[in-house]
Amino acid sequence: MLAAAVTSLLMMVPWPLAPFFLVVWLLAAGFSAVYAYNRRTGEALSMRSGVRLGWLTGVFCFLITLILTVSTALALASSGGLASLWRKQIQENAQPGLNVEQMLEVLDSPMGLSLVVIFSLGLLFLLFTTLPMIGGALGAKVLEKE
Repeated sequence: MLAAAVTSLLMMVPWPLAPFFLVVWLLAAGFSAVYAYNRRTGEALSMRSGVRLGWLTGVFCFLITLILTVSTALALASSGGLASLWRKQIQENAQPGLNVEQMLEVLDSPMGLSLVVIFSLGLLFLLFTTLPMIGGALGAKVLEKE
């Protein structure tokens, strides 16, 4: 839980290379959870147990980030909502050749917006659990006793 809380806070800091640091922090979360378990109990974890501990760390990290995101979305609701924020970001960061109008139409319909939110949450859950699992497996392998 501590590794997840620290990782969630570190991900809130605006780093220069944000996607790179997101991957680094999530991998480090799984590794540090295995390291903390190893230090506290004195027992080395198997790779399977490292993956489980990494997954659990990722779930807690996802839940903490979800709570912070929902509270931010509620604050945005008074200024036009999440759809207007996404609309603004799409218009500012549109690549040439993309059909921006079609993307904006999806955000205008309640069904489209809900699908975008559900799809985004699913991808974030996969990202937030897979990377700490890899970090947990690496931590278990590196810290195993010979």
